[in-house]
Amino acid sequence: MNPPLHVIAMAAAGLVIGSFVTTAAIRYSRGEAFVSGRSRCDSCGAPLGFAATMPLVSYLGLRGVPRCCGSRIDPLHPLGELTGLGIGLAAVSTGAIFQGALVAAVGFALLGLSLIDVRTGRLPDPLVATTAALALPLAGLGGLANLAAGLVAALLTFLILEGLRRGFLRLRGRGGLGGGDVKLLTALALWLGPLTPLALALASLLGLLQVAVLRPKDGRIAFGPPIALAGFAVGWASLWMGSR
Repeated sequence: MNPPLHVIAMAAAGLVIGSFVTTAAIRYSRGEAFVSGRSRCDSCGAPLGFAATMPLVSYLGLRGVPRCCGSRIDPLHPLGELTGLGIGLAAVSTGAIFQGALVAAVGFALLGLSLIDVRTGRLPDPLVATTAALALPLAGLGGLANLAAGLVAALLTFLILEGLRRGFLRLRGRGGLGGGDVKLLTALALWLGPLTPLALALASLLGLLQVAVLRPKDGRIAFGPPIALAGFAVGWASLWMGSR
């Protein structure tokens, strides 16, 4: 059975938007203008034609090597595009147009945050604030009680995690969590409400898995991607189950 046309359209849109968000995040991480100028090679700066910018297709066709200079295409590009595809499918699966649009917007904000954190170790406040601004109406769609639960969860999340972060900072000289991590979890709590502890537990497990796979010498990882993945997965799952 062929998938409905709107599912195909959202999958394609997810790929394209994921490609744009990934390119913008990489440029931002390098301190470059990220929303202007034509597409160009990350390594040599040569302008790229339409065929070389088609999400996933160009990467596979070129086997990860651009023709202009022979260097490797940044692996974040196909990863971000595939993630965009997943975000598009997750959004359309909610079954409601406005709700799906908000889910997609949150997903792409989290994708941008994750990619920037991987490259810079920082979670930019404007993108975190955007996530919070999108999380509020998502919570509000569930009614005033749901919105109130999100606000309470966000307040408790910030107080508890920021308290723990400052406590670790005094005892060990460095926080167990980054300030950006606390802000991102607080923003997601607006959407997740009582499910916030579940998302935090899942993010912790993903973080431990990341440490086991990457084995960083200093033991530090970019915790933004596990937070983003866990928060989005828990939030989407709650909406998806509620629509069944």
